Amino acid sequence: MLRSLYTAATGVKGHQTYLDVTGNNIANVNTVGFKRDVIQFADMISQIIISEAGPVSPPGGVNPAPVGLGVSVASISPCFVQGALQSTEIPTDMAIQGEGFFVVHNGQKELYTRAGNFSLDRDGNLVMQGNGYLVQGYKYDEANRQDALSDIVIPIGDVMPQRATQAAVFRCNLDAGAAARIADVENVPTGAGKVARPFDYSDSTDVSASASSTASQASIDAFGASVTGSYDWYDSFSVYDAEGNPHTMTVMFRHVFDRPADTVSVPPVPAESEWDWYAYYTDANGTAVPSYGSGAGTIVFGDDGLIKRTYTFDPANNWGVAERDAALSGGGPTGLVEANFGAPGEPIALDFLGGEYAAAMGVPYKGAIDGVTGFGSPSTTKLKWQDGYSQGVLNYWSISDSGVVTGAYTNGQSRSIAQVALAMFMNPQGLVKVGKTCFEESSNSGPVKIMAPGENGAGTIKGASVEMSNVDLSEEFVNLIRSQRGLQANTRAITTSDQMLETLINLKR
Repeated sequence: MLRSLYTAATGVKGHQTYLDVTGNNIANVNTVGFKRDVIQFADMISQIIISEAGPVSPPGGVNPAPVGLGVSVASISPCFVQGALQSTEIPTDMAIQGEGFFVVHNGQKELYTRAGNFSLDRDGNLVMQGNGYLVQGYKYDEANRQDALSDIVIPIGDVMPQRATQAAVFRCNLDAGAAARIADVENVPTGAGKVARPFDYSDSTDVSASASSTASQASIDAFGASVTGSYDWYDSFSVYDAEGNPHTMTVMFRHVFDRPADTVSVPPVPAESEWDWYAYYTDANGTAVPSYGSGAGTIVFGDDGLIKRTYTFDPANNWGVAERDAALSGGGPTGLVEANFGAPGEPIALDFLGGEYAAAMGVPYKGAIDGVTGFGSPSTTKLKWQDGYSQGVLNYWSISDSGVVTGAYTNGQSRSIAQVALAMFMNPQGLVKVGKTCFEESSNSGPVKIMAPGENGAGTIKGASVEMSNVDLSEEFVNLIRSQRGLQANTRAITTSDQMLETLINLKR
């Protein structure tokens, strides 16, 4: 009977622990990033009162007769089922969708958490709310991500220096059906009806642009006056000087002539179409500013509507011509425009090939585009990108699914600041809870593996959101009933054993 008392006592103790775990889960039903605990029981050692015996002939075999000596807690493990995501519209908040933990530093060691309700301290450090633990990640140096883990700092108020425009990349179409200025390339007007081009020519033998074409300031000026009076399409956009001041550049295009295909030659010569362009600057009233300079050149399209080659008249080389084909041979830009904003400066490169020259220059261009085409559809000339900007101040930031923190500046530019790091473990149930919704590595969790979101099975990041507690109240209320009934049953066993002992003692009066 004493044995039953002790056995039932283990049940009371075990179910009290069950109630403790359930109560803690319920208490944290609204704790951001909290993971509910699951308790498991196992029976304790059993006392064998009859040993087993194998069958003999005769008699047959005998099974063992064990008497259990109670119950014990086998495990209390966190359940890492994904919690619901809640939008907060707070840019510092983050939630992990999938596997992994945020990495934070408490000043002594790294800890790991699913709670992404972060904030900024006075130094711009991204920290956990309530404890100030520093969120860890990878910093960006210009456009390159550093490999070392460090504190994430959001430098609100950071100043981005101005940058003078070096290159402008175009994406556009010039309508192949536009009327050509020279209707018959074999009968070129040379008198009063002569069509101005950036270079000098005398008849049909040298009307086509070539590496031997010659230009002068006079021919460029005459060409500019002609183009501004008769053009097929234009685009105006802002470029920036070394002080960050904007200036309006206008680029005009016009169709010069079409050269028909020569099917007699061996090999046959496909058809070509030549367009000239002229670039100049205007003030706020739209008036040309000749002192800032100009630029001119020629684009040659093949019969497929794609650029075959370009001819650039270099203002820094006495308007000498530079030929370049679409395979990038020649090494130079497809266009150059003077940029004499107060003092002679480096010419601005115009890239009609969709970013290939910009990439070769090493400017921070973010991907190739189609470039300039000569298809038989309406002209739509749009500057896709230019690399200059004025001074700006960081005033907002956001986070992508890959955990990259991108800062937005008042000059319209953006820059990668840092990337949040995630920690992965072979056995996350082996982590040790250390309070403040944090875990630390243990000998059974496996070594930590730090990586970027979305890599090697790690989850992605949802910005301006948090992961709520994964506690299910309906399930916890059922656990409350189970723990209560289990405890009641075990106390009843103790009461029953006590009554039997009392009866036994009363046998002798």
